[in-house]
Amino acid sequence: GPAQLATFTAAARAAGATLPFIASVAVYTDERSARVLQRFPGLHLDAAVVERVLTAPDTVVAGIAAAVAEARALLAVPGVVGVNLSGLASAHGEATAAAVKAEVATRIREEGR
Repeated sequence: GPAQLATFTAAARAAGATLPFIASVAVYTDERSARVLQRFPGLHLDAAVVERVLTAPDTVVAGIAAAVAEARALLAVPGVVGVNLSGLASAHGEATAAAVKAEVATRIREEGR
């Protein structure tokens, strides 16, 4: 999350790191894509956000909104210059997953203006 990332980037800067940071954003829009990420070692997803996405009337809309919100919060951390849209995004194939991630990226760019 943003607080942990801010602690990490501050510590890295204090230790002399000068490189820009890229944060990872979990992208999921259905049960399968969420569960794959939840099983990934070392990754923690907010259970309340996952539940909100998976119980939404339109899980794709909710998943995109959750990813955009996470990205905006991470991009607000000093030193973070970009995000990596990670995860399966959709269990409905690569084209659908790519469209989901493209929509997330478009909204991140639009909201950043």
